[in-house]
Amino acid sequence: LADFFADLAARRLPPEGGVFYVRGGFRAISGELPANPSPSVRARFRGDDDHPGYADSELSEALLARAINAIAQSPYWEQSVILITYDESGGFYDHVPPPSFARDPAGRPLSAGMRVPTILISPFARVHAISHEQSDHGSILRLIEAIFDLPTLADLPEEHAAREQGKARYGEPNLAPSDGVAGFGSLLSGFDPARLNGTAPLLPPAY
Repeated sequence: LADFFADLAARRLPPEGGVFYVRGGFRAISGELPANPSPSVRARFRGDDDHPGYADSELSEALLARAINAIAQSPYWEQSVILITYDESGGFYDHVPPPSFARDPAGRPLSAGMRVPTILISPFARVHAISHEQSDHGSILRLIEAIFDLPTLADLPEEHAAREQGKARYGEPNLAPSDGVAGFGSLLSGFDPARLNGTAPLLPPAY
């Protein structure tokens, strides 16, 4: 993470583009401590990845703001897509039952899990919009595959062989990376077609 910020500031990111995974951790690399002055809180909640049990939400939000602002204020802004999401829901109640998209070898349903927030920030984004396309974390793979013209991960030789084995052995076609599961989108609905084709101006960094 420190290397990412250093390379961003020094303009050392690859000119052809790339995919960068920005995540906090058990201790904030910034050295910041929780605003709460309690010694026990400051000793226990020093993380900045929003994970329950050890992270402080203000430190996590500060890291997020620092990353977004650094990207927006860099020359890379005009070719950037920033996706903010979580790897789990934290168990919060969701009134929408998660859909089941496959079954494991024992026949138990594999559901998409509780919904988690995803925010798309880009000079090409729609504004004041909510995407209603069905998606999961594999949709991020689909977006990367679309942008960089890559094959679907689920169709690579080893993954394809595993899918065929899943079909033959378990009668289940979707035991594979979820970018190969039918029904999930690619997050492209988050982009403004007019901005993509150049008929509308890009959103400025200050937006």
